[in-house]
Amino acid sequence: MRTIVLFSLTLLTAFAALAADDAWKKLGDLRTGTELKIYERGSSHPRQARFNDTTADSLLVIVKNEQVAIPRERIDRIDYRPLKKGGPKTSTQTKVDDGAAPPSSGPQGPSVPIHTGSGLPGSSSTTSISTDSGEFQTIYRRPPTPLK
Repeated sequence: MRTIVLFSLTLLTAFAALAADDAWKKLGDLRTGTELKIYERGSSHPRQARFNDTTADSLLVIVKNEQVAIPRERIDRIDYRPLKKGGPKTSTQTKVDDGAAPPSSGPQGPSVPIHTGSGLPGSSSTTSISTDSGEFQTIYRRPPTPLK
């Protein structure tokens, strides 16, 4: 019975290590410049950075226009903000001015302003700004350390 339990724990640890390697390899699929939140051991706040590259034992990121290598063993978790397929939303601005302009006289005589809608002169302005970039998602989490 004890042999079965030990074998099961060994097998479970091997699967956890394999899953961690797959998660680390997924980091390499990120596009350069992807926003990251990196949770390091002993730190209470995540480090904000942009993805650059990975190696077998470290994560290369850009922090304040400077490349930084973070050793893999110091990283507890990495979250990323996925890029939207439609790209970032842009701002839209519409302005309609249908003010009472003084009539002007031209070659055909004086012109009369034509008002549509309510028939009252006025102006309308619409501004729409959206910075919805999506929520952060976890892409890597340190595997639990095996019991000794």
